[in-house]
Amino acid sequence: IRVRVLEPLVSEEDFASVQQLVELKRQKHWRAQSETTSRYTYNGFLACGECGSLMYTHSSKQDFYLCKSHNSRERRKREPQGLKPCSNRHMLRHKLEPKIDKLLGEKLRDGEFLRRVIDAHNYLTESSKQPGPVDKTALEGKINALVQKRQRILEAFFDGTIGKDERDRRFEEIGRELLVYEQLLTDSDSFTHLPILDFETISAIVDPFAEWEFLNRNDRRVLLRELCPEISVYRYEIRHLALNIGSGHEVNHEKTAWSPSPGPSPA
Repeated sequence: IRVRVLEPLVSEEDFASVQQLVELKRQKHWRAQSETTSRYTYNGFLACGECGSLMYTHSSKQDFYLCKSHNSRERRKREPQGLKPCSNRHMLRHKLEPKIDKLLGEKLRDGEFLRRVIDAHNYLTESSKQPGPVDKTALEGKINALVQKRQRILEAFFDGTIGKDERDRRFEEIGRELLVYEQLLTDSDSFTHLPILDFETISAIVDPFAEWEFLNRNDRRVLLRELCPEISVYRYEIRHLALNIGSGHEVNHEKTAWSPSPGPSPA
């Protein structure tokens, strides 16, 4: 039997938000410590802009970032699921890192750019609060039916009823449908819990990047571990950047500053 004696100091929602941020920082810190070389600035903080896998580092005659899905074990895991090989290529460290440096050190602090990002974020947040006829149960049922259909196709392929080309064609059709229903399900509440952002708050958050070009690698990684950025890259193009900030700023709940800009043009 549980009896409430005192009112909680923080709400359960705030507590869960803080715990999520703590876990995110723990994961980033763990990745940052398990490094075999000190030449890479962004290892542990990059994700593939196509499949979402982590970006690994590889050194031979030159230093590269590469998608985890290119690992032979990962390829074997993806094949039974009917997933096509990721088309993201190896990216040279000395070409990719300067593009990210420019985004963090210059673009992210550009007032006009920040205002466009904030206006887009606030528009999506306000739009998502409008009531809409979204039946989540129906969407989840559609997604579950498509997952089961994909499994039946896979069984038919293993039984020899259909060939590889037919399997891939059907998987591609189902994949397109899944993306639509999953996006509808995500959009139904993805922005409802996000705050309205203001220019002054976001400017203060990104202000530490003002000295980015003058920081050495170790100092940059200390700042990266504090902000836990999520950076997606694809063929030297920065597709997504998010900064996960905790309660140490003016707004006392987690904020995500999101940039839909593709970033610097691919080389």
